[in-house]
Amino acid sequence: MTDRNYWHGEDAFWELFEPLLFSERRQLLAVEQVNKIAALLQIEDKARILDLCCGNGRHSLVLSERGYLVTGVDRTEQFLEAAQREARQRGLNVRFVVADMRDYRAPNHYDIALNLFGSFGYFEDLADDRK
Repeated sequence: MTDRNYWHGEDAFWELFEPLLFSERRQLLAVEQVNKIAALLQIEDKARILDLCCGNGRHSLVLSERGYLVTGVDRTEQFLEAAQREARQRGLNVRFVVADMRDYRAPNHYDIALNLFGSFGYFEDLADDRK
């Protein structure tokens, strides 16, 4: 059995905890967090940004509103479908990709890669965390 069959690989887990993970408060914090990230990293206009393990896209959407070229990657298709709907409603062009963070590859494609909130430490094998 690989750890892809563990709790973090089950959509039912993520669906159960979705209200906690993406509460209204956390949604609102995304704006402040993006402000701080942009200032800290001094992100240039039109930077290509990877939002790895983006969940429902709360940071991806704010980054896109700022004019950055954003790709959000997450393993939970339901989250990305909601993110894409929100992007369409807001007139944003964000690319969302369903993928395990250990498998997604786009060498030399992004200026910045972000992984926000808490997407490390799930794996049984430390090599998977490094990957």
